[in-house]
Order: sequence, then C-alpha cells, then structure tokens
Amino acid sequence: MTTMRLAICGPGRSGKGVASNWLSQHTNLRYTQSTSQAAAELCYRALKDEYGYTSVADAWAKRHQYRGAWAETIWQYNEPDGTRLYEEMLGENDILDGIRRARELFACHAKGLIDLSIWIDRPDTVEGTGSMTIRKEHCDIIVPNYDDDASMFPKFFFEKLEHLTKALGIYNG
Repeated sequence: MTTMRLAICGPGRSGKGVASNWLSQHTNLRYTQSTSQAAAELCYRALKDEYGYTSVADAWAKRHQYRGAWAETIWQYNEPDGTRLYEEMLGENDILDGIRRARELFACHAKGLIDLSIWIDRPDTVEGTGSMTIRKEHCDIIVPNYDDDASMFPKFFFEKLEHLTKALGIYNG
C-alpha cells in the first residue's frame, strides 16, 4: 500500500508545524522538516551576501525578516513546474509543511505528489499576504486551530486532527 502524502498549509504561526509533528507522532507518516527548514541551505547560499547571514542556522533564525526574499529564492529553485524542492523533500517526508504559493500547491496535486491538502485555520493570522498566495479555499480540508474557550486550547486542535486521521484511516494512537 502506498503511503498517503499530505500538504499542510496556512499562514505563518498558524500551527502547521504543530500539526505536522502531531501527525508524524500519531500516524505512520514521516515528517522531518518544514519547507523553510529544507530551504535554509538554499536560501543561505543565495542570500548570505545580501543579508549578511553567517551560517545556515543564522539564515533560519532570520527567515521571518526576509520572508519575501526566501519565497522568491524557493520559487526560482522550483522552476519550471513549481515542485522541485517538494519532490526532493518527499524522499524523507510524507508531510509537506509550508508550501506558500498556490501554483506550487496545484502543481504538487497535479503531479500526484500529494494526496490531500489541509489548511490550518487560525483567526489571529493573516492569509494570502506577502509571500503567501495560498488561501484556505485552495485546500481540500480546513482544520480550525482555535477555540473560544482558552482552556480547551490546544486540546480542541488535537481532537480535530485525531478525528481527521481516523476518518482517513491513518490514525495509530
């Protein structure tokens, strides 16, 4: 049986990494790094002179300051079809966390690289701005990462992920 492959999408700080880690711990899906982590070496080499990065770790730590430049570097690397980095990542991952460009998400779907795209929805984050062109309606499923009752957070989010993985038949407990 082929392993399911997921794209976890959403704005910065919406909970994509939390969801990806939870999925790797409660299913057989592999997750070793986000797309930003995978692109850190690439962006370090391309942008170190312009932004004064001293190491890959320094570039990673400052990625939010230069999100647009990182996105452009990744987009150029992914040409011509928008999938190069993601194809490379799928050698060690079944979860792609952090695709930021709608065209790349659509290309990953079209090439059969991913089976399902999941939007992590958090109302205190802004979607579709700056380097991000994916919106929640581009994804197959929306998972809320919030609750009006703060005492239920993040329990509510994890319960939603558990229900989803059970419905997909990939939950391992």
